[in-house]
Amino acid sequence: MNAEQINALAGVIEEARTRLHIPGAAFGILHEGGTYGAGCGVTSVETPLPVESDPLLPTGPVSNTRSGPPA
Repeated sequence: MNAEQINALAGVIEEARTRLHIPGAAFGILHEGGTYGAGCGVTSVETPLPVESDPLLPTGPVSNTRSGPPA
C-alpha cells in the first residue's frame, strides 16, 4: 500500500461522505503488517473539529455486526 493508493481511497470516501451529507468519516487499513488511515470532514456538526486518522467518533448500528446464521 502506498500514499497514492491511500489518497485515492480517501478521495472516494470524501466524495461519498459529501454526497450522502455525512459530517465526517475515518478509515483504517491493516495490510501486510502496516497500518494506514485517513479522515475527512468534521467530528460533528455542533463541534466541527477536523477528523483525523484516529478520531473518536460515535458509532451506529453498523458497529453491531454479527456473523453466523440467523437465530
